[in-house]
Amino acid sequence: MSNHKSMAEGSFPPEQEVALLFLEKANQDLVAVGKWLTDPEIVDEIIGFHIQQAIEKSVKAILVSQKIDYPRTHNLGLLLEICRNNQIQIPSDFSQIDRFNRFAVQWRYDLLPSTDPPAFDRKAAYELATRILTWAIDSVNEVF
Repeated sequence: MSNHKSMAEGSFPPEQEVALLFLEKANQDLVAVGKWLTDPEIVDEIIGFHIQQAIEKSVKAILVSQKIDYPRTHNLGLLLEICRNNQIQIPSDFSQIDRFNRFAVQWRYDLLPSTDPPAFDRKAAYELATRILTWAIDSVNEVF
């Protein structure tokens, strides 16, 4: 027996609360990116970090909503693999999101590679992350 209030009493199941929090935080990342998108003073690494975070939180929201365990990771490819292994349908244009792994948290604490990074299309990345968030919202809403 659960020790939380039923939805009729005004509370959500813990999985739903966590999933909704992930979606809210992903949206906050994208709001920031939307404001910075054309600002040349905001470097690609900052934009990329928030894009990566929005995607990561979106995918984790889906996993949490379906009560699927996942390891502590920022690896987007691994998170998609976990989705696939649990029969979660992933739109085909999301399959290459692991290219954003280079912006993950570890780069904010370790030295960035000294080689020139590949070209980064901020607008395309933002649009992709926005579509992924929409997919996550729809997926979570289907569960709850």
